[in-house]
Parts: sequence; structure tokens; C-alpha cells
Amino acid sequence: MQLPTFGTDGSTPLNMFGQAANYGQALNDIGGAVGDLFAYQGDMASAKMFGKSVAIAQQNQQIEKSSVAIQESQQQRQMFMGIGTLQANQAGAGGTMGGSAMDVLRASTIQGGLSHAKVAMQGQIQENVYKQQELTAQQEEDQAKSAAKGALFGGVLKTLGAVAAI
Repeated sequence: MQLPTFGTDGSTPLNMFGQAANYGQALNDIGGAVGDLFAYQGDMASAKMFGKSVAIAQQNQQIEKSSVAIQESQQQRQMFMGIGTLQANQAGAGGTMGGSAMDVLRASTIQGGLSHAKVAMQGQIQENVYKQQELTAQQEEDQAKSAAKGALFGGVLKTLGAVAAI
């Protein structure tokens, strides 16, 4: 860095470009640069936190898929047990699977299918909620990273401005 020189009258300090030095502006630029560099650190910390939120939302989606699969298996098992019980009772009474026994069997099968569809639909709704959370967190992470880059670039430019003003 070149030391300031003075004009021909000896009273006005000149910067490295031969212009009058502006120490007030230089101090202002340095303060702005420091602020921008701290903003960069804060924005990067936010981006990291949002990145963790993305990972948690993705994990929740997988947990929900597993939960739905378990619930569907339980629902199917319960339906088969009910149908088996109905068939065993009918056979134990010496009857055949006809008439009202078939109506009850059909109704049980339909109800089992409806219960299975309900579990699957509720699971899909919850998975969509987690997917939306993931997308929101991803967008916030991207915005925080972009703000961090802007703050870093602004801090560098303000530092250069401060040097040029001296």
C-alpha cells in the first residue's frame, strides 16, 4: 500500500489514484465490510440449519412409508383373521359357504379393502406434508447460501473501496 502523498499546497492528502483521500468514507466502507462478513457467517449458519431440515424431512418421508406398510399389513391380517373366523364358524356349524354367510364374507372383504385404502391415502397425505417441508427447507437453504455469497462479495467490494479511498 502506498502512503498518502500531499497536494502541491501540502494540505490535502491524496490517495493512490492522485485524488483527495476520504478517510470518513474509508472508515464507513471498512465498517460495512465487517458487517457484510459477519452477515456471510450468519447466512452460512442458516443454510447449514436448513440443510439439516431437508435431511429430517426426507427421513420423515421414509418413516411414514414404513409406517404405512406396517399399518397395511396389520389391516390385511385383521381382515384375513375375520374371514377365517367366519369360515371356521360356518364350517363348525355344518353349513356351507352360501346365502347369508357369503354376504357377510363379501361385506368383510369390502370393508377390509376400504380400510386398506384409507390407511394408504392417509399415509400419502402425510408423505406429501413431509415433501413440502423438504422443498421449503431446500428453498430456504438455497436463499441463505445466495445471501451469504452476496454478503461476502459486498464485503470484498467495500474493503476494496476503503483501500481506494485512502
